[in-house]
Amino acid sequence: MHPSTLQAVEGEAVEGEVVTLETNHFPIDFKGKFTIFAYKVSIYPDSAKQHVWEDILMEFHNMRKLEQIGMDFNDKALYSVGAILTVKDYPVTIHEGNKSTAYTVNIEQSWVESVAGKELPSPEFARALDSIMLRFQLKSFKSLGSSLIRNVAYSLGHGVCAVDAFHQNIRRTEKGLCLIIDLLRKPTFESIMVSEFVKLSCSLETLAFPLADAVHSNLERVLKGLWVEIETSCHPSLRGQITSLTRVPINDVVIPGEDKFSDNLKLCSYLWGKYSITPDYPSLPAIELNHDSRQFYMPMEFCRICDSQECFDLTKMQLKKMRTFMLQKPNIIQRTITKILNENYFVHTKQLNISLAIHEEQTRVQARVLPAPWLQYLKHDVVTEIKPMNGKWALDGLSLVDPKKVGPWACIRWKNDSSHIDSFIHDLVRICTALGISFDAKDPDFMTLDHTDDILQHPLLENMSLVIVVVPELHISSDGGELHRILDCNLNIISYVCNLENVVKCKTEYLISIALTMNAKLGGRNILLSRPIPSMGKEATMVFGISRRNKSWGVVGSMDVPGASVYESYYSTMPGGQQLVGMIHSLVKRYFSKNQALPQRLIFFRNGAKEEGLQNLISNEILQIKQFRDQSYNDIKITVVVVDEKSHCRFFHDGGIVRAGTVVDSQICPQDDLNFYLHSGSGVKGTVCATHYRVTCDENLFSADAMKTICHTLCYINAGRTRSHPTVIPLYYAQLVASRARFYWKSSDHGHTYFHVRKQMHFLPDDISTC
Repeated sequence: MHPSTLQAVEGEAVEGEVVTLETNHFPIDFKGKFTIFAYKVSIYPDSAKQHVWEDILMEFHNMRKLEQIGMDFNDKALYSVGAILTVKDYPVTIHEGNKSTAYTVNIEQSWVESVAGKELPSPEFARALDSIMLRFQLKSFKSLGSSLIRNVAYSLGHGVCAVDAFHQNIRRTEKGLCLIIDLLRKPTFESIMVSEFVKLSCSLETLAFPLADAVHSNLERVLKGLWVEIETSCHPSLRGQITSLTRVPINDVVIPGEDKFSDNLKLCSYLWGKYSITPDYPSLPAIELNHDSRQFYMPMEFCRICDSQECFDLTKMQLKKMRTFMLQKPNIIQRTITKILNENYFVHTKQLNISLAIHEEQTRVQARVLPAPWLQYLKHDVVTEIKPMNGKWALDGLSLVDPKKVGPWACIRWKNDSSHIDSFIHDLVRICTALGISFDAKDPDFMTLDHTDDILQHPLLENMSLVIVVVPELHISSDGGELHRILDCNLNIISYVCNLENVVKCKTEYLISIALTMNAKLGGRNILLSRPIPSMGKEATMVFGISRRNKSWGVVGSMDVPGASVYESYYSTMPGGQQLVGMIHSLVKRYFSKNQALPQRLIFFRNGAKEEGLQNLISNEILQIKQFRDQSYNDIKITVVVVDEKSHCRFFHDGGIVRAGTVVDSQICPQDDLNFYLHSGSGVKGTVCATHYRVTCDENLFSADAMKTICHTLCYINAGRTRSHPTVIPLYYAQLVASRARFYWKSSDHGHTYFHVRKQMHFLPDDISTC
């Protein structure tokens, strides 16, 4: 951390009730001098594929009989507890199927570091030690991303199973290095033949008939990117990655000849002549595979899905089973973490014969429980204050402080799905009226659709202020995003997409969520703090949320003073910091047009930066924001907070769930800058990890208490819910915008770059946001 990037924060946190918690951090001590050697690795010919790179290094590892090494594919680095011989070039041969490839591994030492006792090493040393211990654990466990699989524990149906896994990480803290162990449960594909997976996932009784178009599209989306192993006598142990499915059955697939003088061939004829194999299911499409940048086709029944591949696209039933499976009581989580430590890490450190000791007892830390902010609503037209209890509050008998009136509105339903919708609309109007939201007409104009494109030609939508779309479960993932794009971008109409399954259930909590989201999108204000945030009330402060999701950026900025509860957004599908600065500049101008004054302070919340990527974020994004400020608004001071939602840090209070508002800022936090862990809401059976906030730049010189109060309070201003959110709301909104951008980009004239300010609070979630 460069000292110039961070101003000192005055004082220590003193606000809140003091409690003692246990964490999943285990301190590490070094017995005598402990040295790690780091080497830069070059492989010739170069391979950009991680599994090939790891196979080469594992072969090198076996040749040299090295036990105490770690690898980092991203940094192309090799770590060792002992020095590797000074020979620089090592020949390595990798066998894959019938093919053998010779590589040369070049090793060049980059750094050496030694520590002793409880001395705090560099971040590079901590990452290297983590890599070494992880590599040794891979002898006993299979990897799943950055996690380690313990066992297959539960079937989710349709070719998907849930696995018990755990995550390990070595982190620098105030007290030295700590080993963090966290429990995870993840859905993975079963290691079965692709044809069997198709039968299970599509609920087919037989594979003798061609797939319907909708089934084909959904199946291709699920399978794309999966690694499979070809099981034929001609391709032993050959792996390939699925790129697509053919649009026609394998019986009708035609491939070009082997040279330009050869005629086109039927794929089935080619497979029989070349490999003596015949498809068992000629009506199924063929799989197009990529292997070493070479494309080829194979029948599904000859391809087995490789194990340990996470499934990200679950059905409603699978999600329900997964949520049930993930619920564990905190005391069970605590005991399991200790069991993993005892059974693996103590034994393995002895086998490694390295001079480090891991403490068996979990670290005990002092925490504080911050009070929830008072919220303002109306009761019989009289201002009423309520205080959330354990991160939740109810709206019984209360109405919103700024309810809006709904003008002409419509309800769109799919053909043959009209049942239950009349009662749903009636109940929705009743809930809205109770909250103070009024209607020009209590009954909407009903429209029936066969296809999403029919909306564009519908004459009744021209003057609508709100459209509610009820979509059946079968179409929610494929048509939900397209509906948003058409209504929000093409027709400029506020919309809410509902899942028919939720409409049939018609729960009160669901109706309240729709009513709150409708009012916010119409320009109303659902929630108001009874008292301004103390550290934000003295000077006009604008709060930003910045999120990046794949290639999409989402940026939101607060437009009201001093509540920070009303936001506008920009999104972009064009990479680069200049786009980010442009969106920030546009939002500042919008703020000025609404308040007739510039903000005096800017607070940025940015997500997605782990410790290893923090320096890159500081040297790029934060530097560009500062340069923009210096050029355009020299008097404005900025504060930047990096938020890590996946910190893998758990707290346990007497074996139970920690209270909402619990904050930890000592002992297990790094010393480099102001940072803390915050539980803004109460977890469900201990399944929620704390969110890590790290202040990387603070020109406003907020005190420790002030920074925690700001973050804690901003978790309560969720316009669409009556409970606190695990992260600050501006960042949550920015994530929604970045996610929604993938639906909007098609409206761009150029196809791939587009950013535009949308209606106020347009990005609030509906039923497609979880699909």
